[in-house]
Amino acid sequence: MKARNSLICIGLSVFTALHSETSVSLPSALARLADEADLFARIAPATVSQETLIQRARHTAESGIPTDDFDHREIISAYGYSAPPKAPLALHEFRRVISIDGKNVETAAHARQKLVLSLQPGNGSRRRKLLENFEKLGLRGAVTDFGQLILLFARDRQHDYVFAIGNTTTLGADTVAIIHFTQREGPEGLTIYRGTKGSRRSLKGEIWVREGDLLPLRITLTTVEKTPRGEISSEAAVDYTQTQFGPILPVSVVYREFNGPALLTENVFHYGTFHGVNEP
Repeated sequence: MKARNSLICIGLSVFTALHSETSVSLPSALARLADEADLFARIAPATVSQETLIQRARHTAESGIPTDDFDHREIISAYGYSAPPKAPLALHEFRRVISIDGKNVETAAHARQKLVLSLQPGNGSRRRKLLENFEKLGLRGAVTDFGQLILLFARDRQHDYVFAIGNTTTLGADTVAIIHFTQREGPEGLTIYRGTKGSRRSLKGEIWVREGDLLPLRITLTTVEKTPRGEISSEAAVDYTQTQFGPILPVSVVYREFNGPALLTENVFHYGTFHGVNEP
C-alpha cells in the first residue's frame, strides 16, 4: 500500500522522504480546514474552468479476461459546480464536453456558455442531462466529485472522521504536515462508476497542510472493495492551490484502481485557470 501511495505523489509533484514530527496543532489545522471548506462551498459555484481527463484502462478481451494492453481516452470539458440553494455542501461537479479523443464536439466558448446556463438555479433537468451525457462516454472506472473533496471536512462533518497528526514532508517548495484520517460514520464521499452504476465507499487517507498558515494543499484517499473479481483497491490524490477568488480550488486529480497488484485504470485530471461565471 505504501508503494502505491508513493506512485500518486510522484505523479503529481516533487515528493521527498518524510521528515521529523511537526509542531502543527491538530485543532488549529482542523479549524483552518473547516474555514477553507466553508469558503469553497460559498465561492466555487461561481467559478468555471476547463478540465482535461486522460484515462488509461486495462483492455479486456472478449472472454472477459484482462490483457496486458491499455485503452487510452482524452476528454476535455468545461467544468463547474452546482448545489441546491438550501444544501450548499451537497456540491457536485458538472461537465460539458468540448472534445473526445482529439475530435471536437463544440467550441470551448460555447461549451462554457451552455455549462454556465445549466448551472443556474432552476435548471435541474439540464444538470441531470450533463451527468447522463458524461456517463454515456463509457469511461471505465470513471470517478466524479473529487474536486470538492475539501467539503468532506466541513466543520459539521469532522465528527465523521478520526484524525491524527503525522510527520512533515515537502510538496514542491512547501513544507507540509500530514494529517491522517479514517471515516467512522456519515455519508461516504467517493463514487466509482462501473457502466452507469455507481458504488460509494468509506474513506481513509491524508490531508497535507502547509506549515505556517495551515493551508490545505493535498487530500489523498484509499479505499478497498470486495468484488466477485477479488479485492479492488483505489487510491487518489487531489492537489489544491489558492486562487484569486479566495478559496483553494483543484489543480489536478490522480485516481488509480487496482485488482490486487494489477493496475486496472488510471484517471489523471488537470484544471486550467478558474474564471468567474460572469466573466466574458
